[in-house]
Amino acid sequence: MRATATVSSWLPWLKPFLPRLVLLEEKAAELYHLSLLGKAFVPSVQAQTIFGAEKAGIVLVPLHRQLIQQGFQKRSYSDEKGSSASVYYRGDLGTLRFVVPQIKPRQKPPRTGLAVWPSRKAVLLLENPHAVEVKYLGVSYEVQIPQVGRFILAEGLELKTGPQSDLRIIFESAKSLALIMDLLAQN
Repeated sequence: MRATATVSSWLPWLKPFLPRLVLLEEKAAELYHLSLLGKAFVPSVQAQTIFGAEKAGIVLVPLHRQLIQQGFQKRSYSDEKGSSASVYYRGDLGTLRFVVPQIKPRQKPPRTGLAVWPSRKAVLLLENPHAVEVKYLGVSYEVQIPQVGRFILAEGLELKTGPQSDLRIIFESAKSLALIMDLLAQN
């Protein structure tokens, strides 16, 4: 496959941890197209690369250390809903965010170790992911992505409309959902 996924530049930095991580959001939708159709679509414009992990505890402390040693900085970031937490940033690669399943209501992100965001939909997305092969600079990487049905359901559940709705959230969810629906219709 000649098309290059926009997540590819992150893969060498995350290689030892990829079996524990699941690629999410628009970049996962992009991998559905690359892996199933063998062709790219309009590259992701999402500013962040988002990975999900089952747990953030002691298991992923080495990932935090590796990112810091490789020149990544923890930065504060606020999402559309006003929640703020830390993300990893490096000028040549952009922003990397990690999410974990939200266990209790109003769960706060941990202050130490790997910077993660609790997410309600992560529980659905992280269950039974499957691997796709992504080649980058002659090296093959196995990247975990959610099952297609779970991805569609999670994105569809984000589509909340009404007079008080944030149009940016609706647009991002609808775009990811439309990409997958287009893929399914073509196959």
